[in-house]
Amino acid sequence: AQPPEKPKDPMNVTKVYRLSKGFYGRAKNCWRTAKPKVEKALQYAYRDRRQKKRVLRRIWITQINAATRQYGLVYSQFANGLAVSNIALNRKMLAELAVHEPYSFWALVNQVQSTIKWRDWRSKQVSSIPQKLAFTPMSFEDVKKQLAEEDRILALPTERKLADVVEEMFGDVVKKAEAQNKADLASGKLKSGKPQYEMTKEERAKFLKDAAAKAAKDQAAKGGAKAAPAKK
Repeated sequence: AQPPEKPKDPMNVTKVYRLSKGFYGRAKNCWRTAKPKVEKALQYAYRDRRQKKRVLRRIWITQINAATRQYGLVYSQFANGLAVSNIALNRKMLAELAVHEPYSFWALVNQVQSTIKWRDWRSKQVSSIPQKLAFTPMSFEDVKKQLAEEDRILALPTERKLADVVEEMFGDVVKKAEAQNKADLASGKLKSGKPQYEMTKEERAKFLKDAAAKAAKDQAAKGGAKAAPAKK
């Protein structure tokens, strides 16, 4: 009895070199390098033939969603409306209409909006704005005055110094604030009108002397309190 014939390897030299044409380096003409490279490339091709369909599906859904949101619909509402309206268009055709035929796609959106109950997704964005941002802090008259002042500054001749312009704009306000600070200091609303870092040398020396005397007095009081029980 003759031994069974060994099955032929489908990856023969001719096929491998035909598939490895264009590979980099020795992978295109060296058998030991080309065969594993070709096998791996075929595995990737098998996998990505299926992966390609998933990627295209995601792209089509993204394009349809972007088009429907212009009219207040989201993709899920639009797909439900097409099913209820018995419109059998796949995602590829809907994406083509959204990109290249916006008026035809708009007709589909109108049909869906007239068929189902839907809610404009943009209404959520308007209602989610914080209250403090919903109103401008300045009145319209104040905005007009500010714009007019800016226009006046831009129209000033270039030979005027910036310090003069600033003094002209804010001089009265600064003087009024200084007068108010002096009045508050005199009435007792402000504890000190002069910060510590602006003390003179004499004031600083007096402050340090008073602080040292107070510390020595406190230390002596503590020592007398400790020595008192020993006398008994």
